[in-house]
Amino acid sequence: MAQEEMQGDGRRIDRAKNVAIFKPFPLHSKITHAIWGEGVFLRQEDDKLIVLFGSVGYQALTLDDVENQESFLL
Repeated sequence: MAQEEMQGDGRRIDRAKNVAIFKPFPLHSKITHAIWGEGVFLRQEDDKLIVLFGSVGYQALTLDDVENQESFLL
């Protein structure tokens, strides 16, 4: 069983991998960008969220990119 630790900002830390798991973004959740259009959250790589947008392909976004941009709708 994985050892996880909850952080104050809602992230879980998998101590075995020492990687933050961004809880607000379940796999395959949709993200809409004002310019790029609709995308799908595919996976997490370290502190990056990998999103596939139909118009621009794969994009690696930080959690701050997504949470702090008014152009994203979750």
